Amino acid sequence: MVINSNYSKLFIAFLIFLGLGFFISNIIEIKLLSVAMFVFGLFLAFALDNRKKRLEAIKDKLRLQDAKLLNVYELSKQFDEKVRLEVQKRLENYLITQLDYTLEDINNSGVKLSELFDYVSGIKPKNQEQLKLWEYMTKSLLEVRDILKDVSHNVKDKMASHEWSALLLLFFSVIFLVYQENNLASIYSKVFVSVLLSCFTFFILILRQLDTLNWQEQQWIWEPLISLFKELGLRPYIPEALLIQKRLNINSIKKLTSSIRVGRTKYPYPDFSDKKIEVLEL
Repeated sequence: MVINSNYSKLFIAFLIFLGLGFFISNIIEIKLLSVAMFVFGLFLAFALDNRKKRLEAIKDKLRLQDAKLLNVYELSKQFDEKVRLEVQKRLENYLITQLDYTLEDINNSGVKLSELFDYVSGIKPKNQEQLKLWEYMTKSLLEVRDILKDVSHNVKDKMASHEWSALLLLFFSVIFLVYQENNLASIYSKVFVSVLLSCFTFFILILRQLDTLNWQEQQWIWEPLISLFKELGLRPYIPEALLIQKRLNINSIKKLTSSIRVGRTKYPYPDFSDKKIEVLEL
């Protein structure tokens, strides 16, 4: 019989270890709590480090995208005013579309990026200097396309359900063994165990936020984007869902802008056919 499922293999391993437990339980004394704590701590530390590196990679790529888009806009100023306005408009459309979609669907904004690239590639340089600027603009947009693909790939690289199951199983095993193997008669032991398990819970919550990319998102997503809109000469845009979910602290961004545009929709995500944009003074 060929076993294709990891869950089937895991179940068979459980039965084998369970059977061994009945045979060797009277021969070898195993410190279950020490083993569980070690394995849980190792797994948690590895997962936190992995998720943090993923977040840093996404953050660096997005900031690199911002820099290249800003370069495209600044270079467009070296052409006539019509070109600058058209580039600004298409940059705005790309960023707004990117913000309307969740990070998991960020690749859907590639259509607007293609429209921007098609327009820039159609610009006719008038002299050698403009030709060099035009080549740099098109090169930057091609690099933005690669960045978008890299970000989309990293965003989808989430912890698998079986990894979460294993981590939570270890966590609940630690909780059980802590209370099972320790005498918590004194108030000090009760407080110590409560603090210890609360810290473990806190680290798991951080891991969850890192995995869903919600960890400090205002600092690494929204504030840099608000600054980018301002540098492009545009009023910052924010999807209404962000405000409803209270993922953005309005008071903390007042130092960056005096007003924002809010995209409001009636239909469920990702239907933006009825979207209306309103200006909100801060």
